[in-house]
Amino acid sequence: MRAMNSFSYENFNSELSTFISNNQLSLTSSMPNQQSLPIFKKCTPWTKNEDQYLTKLVVKYKSWVKIYQKFSEKYISPARRTKYQCYQRFIRVLDPSINKGIWSSQEDLQLLSALKSTQIRKWSQIAAKVPGRSDIQVRYRVKLIQQWLVKRGTPLDYLE
Repeated sequence: MRAMNSFSYENFNSELSTFISNNQLSLTSSMPNQQSLPIFKKCTPWTKNEDQYLTKLVVKYKSWVKIYQKFSEKYISPARRTKYQCYQRFIRVLDPSINKGIWSSQEDLQLLSALKSTQIRKWSQIAAKVPGRSDIQVRYRVKLIQQWLVKRGTPLDYLE
């Protein structure tokens, strides 16, 4: 195993990007007997109109109870959205404060610091310490970093 002091942030993003592109990572594990897994109906994809209306409601009302009430009045269909789906769609996809770009070295340092200061993997708490990133982005980034560290031979306890 490599010594901890061989870990450098200087080439972190470029090395991680190269690792991802070279390995074409899929974070979904391949499971044996996939045919035996239950089949769930996929949600209907969100439309552009739904996204625009939801964003407009969030700006206008700020209360998720009121937002959902207004949203469900306009969009009554077999693919009706739940309160939770509306909330998740906004905070994970539509929220303009979420950075959807490439992670910076500063964000990675904030993420690693947040991981060390949070005992349990509560992604929303960790994401709160990395401004501009959602809980899903944080969880995905940690998985990529873990895979990259394993490939480099760096011990995973570095993230703990």
